[in-house]
Amino acid sequence: MSQENLHRALCLAEALLKTLEKKGYTITISNGWRTATTKVNVLDEPVGVRLDEKLQRVSVGPPTVAKFRNKTWQWENGEKVLMPSGLLRLMLYEPKGSYIKPERIWIDGPKKGKIEDHFEEIIDSFEQVAQKLKRERQEQEERWAEQRRKREEEARIKAAEGARRRGISTRTRRLYEEARSWEECATLRRYVKAVEETLRRSADGWRLSPEQARWIKWAKEYIDSIDPLLSLDRCRIEVRDANGDQPDAEPTDDCVQNGPI
Repeated sequence: MSQENLHRALCLAEALLKTLEKKGYTITISNGWRTATTKVNVLDEPVGVRLDEKLQRVSVGPPTVAKFRNKTWQWENGEKVLMPSGLLRLMLYEPKGSYIKPERIWIDGPKKGKIEDHFEEIIDSFEQVAQKLKRERQEQEERWAEQRRKREEEARIKAAEGARRRGISTRTRRLYEEARSWEECATLRRYVKAVEETLRRSADGWRLSPEQARWIKWAKEYIDSIDPLLSLDRCRIEVRDANGDQPDAEPTDDCVQNGPI
């Protein structure tokens, strides 16, 4: 801020802040990393306000410096620095982060005049900017909520798919195990039958001894106990007895878990 515009800027800032306070708006000033930030709480929405002097580039140094640009030599008047232009600038923006994106801006100019000439417009613009920022914030929150809902839905679907695949893998493994058990039972039955026939042919009158008969009985009972098909039949009989001979009764969880799929 140049000394020529300092008094004018202070008077404009004082009039602006007092008018905003009369309208019931809360004003806070916080010290940032480089400059202080002035916020006006309008409709429960913070609106940043900044009053400064527009800068312009001015060439300093030697009057003639040759630089090769765009395949030609161009002459420039030395180094360029930023200097105050004498034009005040007022901005309304969203006070979020270090980057300032103006929502409304007023600059002194020959056509529009000075900032003071738009004082009423500036005061009314605070509420307009606050409404715009509130609407954008609500839309952003809705987008975030929708994105969060989609992530949760995707996670739920992924978890359900994983559980389904694990269930299929478990059922498939059980299916192969029961098929192998069934083949083993069939092999054991053929073996027990061959043993029984061999013992009867070698015995007098095709009669088995008590010990041989007990072994044959034990072997058949053991094979029946590990046969997955007979295990399913036993579950159905148990369910029918427990439900009063209802034909549509479903097997229990233990029967489904221990029997074939």
